[in-house]
Amino acid sequence: MIDLILSVDELNYLGTLLPGGKSSVSPFQSANMVSPQAVNIQRLMKLGALNQAGQVSPTTLPAMQVLAQARAYAGFGYVGAKTEFEAAIFFADKRAVGLVNSQAGLRIVDPAPVEAITGALELQIGRSNLSLIDLEATLSVAEALTLASVIDIARRNKFRLFLEQDQNERVNAENLSKWIDRGKYSAQWLTGHLQMYINQKIQFSTQDISHALVELTKNNLVRQDGQGYALGDELNLLINRFLTIDHLIKIQAGRVCADQSIISTEMEIVQGGLNNLLLWELVENNILWKSIAASDLIGMLSGLLTQEDALKSLEGAVSVGTGKASQDAQAACPTCQVPMLANAKFCVSCGSKTEPLKPAESSAGKFCINCGKPIPMGGKFCIGCGKQLS
Repeated sequence: MIDLILSVDELNYLGTLLPGGKSSVSPFQSANMVSPQAVNIQRLMKLGALNQAGQVSPTTLPAMQVLAQARAYAGFGYVGAKTEFEAAIFFADKRAVGLVNSQAGLRIVDPAPVEAITGALELQIGRSNLSLIDLEATLSVAEALTLASVIDIARRNKFRLFLEQDQNERVNAENLSKWIDRGKYSAQWLTGHLQMYINQKIQFSTQDISHALVELTKNNLVRQDGQGYALGDELNLLINRFLTIDHLIKIQAGRVCADQSIISTEMEIVQGGLNNLLLWELVENNILWKSIAASDLIGMLSGLLTQEDALKSLEGAVSVGTGKASQDAQAACPTCQVPMLANAKFCVSCGSKTEPLKPAESSAGKFCINCGKPIPMGGKFCIGCGKQLS
């Protein structure tokens, strides 16, 4: 068993001593940037990480090789005002090595302490089977941000009621658009958290928000309230449960495929009090919203941390981070030669309604505010609905 606490520089320095290249999901991505002068060689020898010749010791080498040649990883972070706990497990050759972020530094543990890692999360959220809000919806980016904004304004009205302030703000497309434009750094609000998760600068017009409100009304997530809108009856409980947002839980996992492309997933869970967990995940350019019980979240994390092939079922999805054309990026417009995505009905550049002819790469830059399809960089028209982009 290996159980070492090292600084980031010390860990990366060990990575520079390993022969061969590093996998695309290895934590040693910056290893070649660390020089011997940046670390205390004598300390590493005393810890047993290095032998007297200054090479990685035989006892430490297997764990370092797993980190260097990792084929898959999974981990989570529990974040409040600051990161309170962060851990990941890396898989290679049927071995699993854990990295746990602590105040003293990075703790490297081989074999990986799965129960300790899941136990750290369980300590914070419990293991209740209760999910007090019944919510599961797949929304476009516009609909998701609009719903988050409706919830936020309703929450603010509730706060004003507590303070006996007679300021009941009407929820309509105009003030929802202004609320979204507050930006992702308004992190005390659901909209701010969601914008940081999407990690894009997204702007919507009042017309776009109006369209999203119509769709949300069809799904009974919001309802018309006079000249404005309010949350649907089933979601009213959400305001009370998420008056305050206590913590964020971020879960990430990835896997290197046989063709060296990467499949990955990243989920974010908002915690508002014990047992109140709201998960969102980007799935095929839409955002899944789901209330989740603490026990289900612990079970999901346990599966990711113990199964190297947990993401294997996603190998048909769009690959991320390789620079190769994804499954969807297959053709160019025969009219103007701008790259197109598979099944696109309209060219992103010239707007022609046409069929793609020849293979080409594409790089998705943003999402269409009308239908949620990805838009390649420089696109002027949406590939899915033909909407002209500003």
